[in-house]
Amino acid sequence: IHVTGKNVALTGQAVADASGPNGGGTILIGGDYQGQGTVANAAKTFVGSDVTITADALTSGNGGKVIVWADDWTRFYGSISARGGARGGNGGFVEISGKESLAFDGAVNVAAPLGAAGTVFFDPRDGTFQTAAGTGDGFLPTVDFAEGGTGTNYTFGETAMEAILGNVVVQVSRNMVFSNGLVLNFNNQTVGERVVFQADGNVTFQNGAQVITQGAGVWVQADANADGAGTLTLGQNSQVLSNGGPI
Repeated sequence: IHVTGKNVALTGQAVADASGPNGGGTILIGGDYQGQGTVANAAKTFVGSDVTITADALTSGNGGKVIVWADDWTRFYGSISARGGARGGNGGFVEISGKESLAFDGAVNVAAPLGAAGTVFFDPRDGTFQTAAGTGDGFLPTVDFAEGGTGTNYTFGETAMEAILGNVVVQVSRNMVFSNGLVLNFNNQTVGERVVFQADGNVTFQNGAQVITQGAGVWVQADANADGAGTLTLGQNSQVLSNGGPI
């Protein structure tokens, strides 16, 4: 399923379903992986809170591939499922990104009952983790294609991040901030899974900010492109806790 256009909005109770008995299919909304490939890229992409996007393996096989992309901004408030089959198979791959900016406050499930969990991937320009995406930065859950994406706040909602089922990878080309007092409890991420935060620039844990998993490995990296321009800062009382997983 390909949904393309200069600007793309999925609203109301729209459904995109590429599930299959022996594996999930591919759903591209606003572009392909990292905006590459032959599918036309949207400038701006909006997915509303009642929208359902599904690429599950219904019986056996691997979950599918779901991409939500825009060259400017993406606002994602819906739900995506790309689960592995109930009788075997691995979870799928989901990317949600706006090249310039992203607001994420939705739900994603790439789990697999009998296989390896899939991966949920975000790669906007900057990333700020805060208690709710869209608060105080103009990224409200409404469609307004006239709005640009050149602000400084690019947000991930705390509850939405904590609810993800599967591996989590966040890569930004500039800076990443974990807000004061924020506690990200990745209770769904356990032994054998991973939570990754990488920035080409700075990664800053403000005072009291924490990332916690239940045995999943945690990778936190500033200066990921190795140009010497990034710094990792852990503020007072900030911590990364994996409960036994590698850090």
